[in-house]
Amino acid sequence: MTARADATSTAHAGMKPAAATIMAATDKLGLATGATQASADALCDRAVERHRDGEPERAVAACVEALAIDPGHGPARLNLACILRELDRLEEAVVHATRAEAVGLARGDQGLVVDARFNRGLARLGLGELAEGWADWNARLGQPQWTRFDPARRWNGEPLAGRRLVVRREQGIGDELFFATCYKALLRRCGGPGGGPVAIECDLRIQAALARALLGVALPGVALPDVALHGIDTVAGRAAAQSGLPLPAGARRAPEGDLWVAAGSLPGLLGRPVDLPPDGALLAPLPALATRWRQRLDALPGAGPVVGLCWRSSMASGRRDRLQAAIGDLAPLLQLPDIRPAGLQIGPRPGELAEAEALAGRKLETFPELDLANDFEQALALVAACDLVIAVGTWIVPLAGMVGTPVWYLMPLRDYWTVGTDTIPWFDDMRCYDAREGRFVGAAARMAQDFRLEGWR
Repeated sequence: MTARADATSTAHAGMKPAAATIMAATDKLGLATGATQASADALCDRAVERHRDGEPERAVAACVEALAIDPGHGPARLNLACILRELDRLEEAVVHATRAEAVGLARGDQGLVVDARFNRGLARLGLGELAEGWADWNARLGQPQWTRFDPARRWNGEPLAGRRLVVRREQGIGDELFFATCYKALLRRCGGPGGGPVAIECDLRIQAALARALLGVALPGVALPDVALHGIDTVAGRAAAQSGLPLPAGARRAPEGDLWVAAGSLPGLLGRPVDLPPDGALLAPLPALATRWRQRLDALPGAGPVVGLCWRSSMASGRRDRLQAAIGDLAPLLQLPDIRPAGLQIGPRPGELAEAEALAGRKLETFPELDLANDFEQALALVAACDLVIAVGTWIVPLAGMVGTPVWYLMPLRDYWTVGTDTIPWFDDMRCYDAREGRFVGAAARMAQDFRLEGWR
């Protein structure tokens, strides 16, 4: 079977010079004399390999070659849309995703239609085309993991009228934190006359923090519904799936309700993040942990703000690495004399900390005793205790936003987080610095200049 690029991965610039070449080349028939379907399949598979290896331009070239042989090659067309989106060529990505959709419709390939619409949705959200983008984004509900839920019982924003609504969690913990910014708005919608009880699935790691934020709280002028939280052990669930073992009880979904909604569909239904203002800091650390970490950071040598740094995802791959910074890229920040740097990096690679300290001329404080990936309460308190967080696109960004810590984001592309703006409007205190096309050093230099001229508040 011909491979597809990761159609579910989340990713504005105008048309690039190569765009006309791509459009022309992929609309012609029979450019390769004697070419076969098998050779188009092989080129499509090569594109996937190059994409995974972090060579997107070469992956684009392979897709173009495949489409020159067979312009109706659905996986190659979808792959091209995915890769162009990750290259921040969003207008082109929309075009090719639409063509992939047409191929899928013509051939009755519902999987191709779903993936094409979903990826077009990601590109449209990055462009700020919110109505169309959220509608396409919802196409993911046609993917296999969602077919267990009855589409006739999917909630579309109507009054609950006493019925129980279950919010189904999805994607990684970073995406889940973004979607959680909708929960207070959801409770306002579902409370009072015509409302009904709400159950929210969440990653087990964040259940206690969400419970403090949502259970038993009062919102001015609003009668809130009954709320329950169902924590899912996603770590155990992944381990079971990888080993072929049965799913443990703690990794199972919440019981059925009368209606259900995917957490990622709430922004489109509730007008987040553009039509509704940020709800302020949603999460708060446990008081004892907040005091402990504030004292720990206050004791760091030197003066100035404590700046938490996260320069890459712990999920290493060639494709991901090109969207992450190297520690050397942060040299302009590390060399600022008026900050106290602290590492928020999960699993630093060998030599990274030594390089950081050589660049900074002082110790980069790290916390090896802390399981940053899994001990959410400690991570929450640590990030809340920082004066400023500077990070690439990892879950540290929404975590800092959720606790109200100012964030400066090294933005490698226009993804759905930005919804076509020059910031991340889900949170109050967020700045984005353009690091597209791998320009992390330049973005870090602009951050350092802003810090010197304006400070960090």
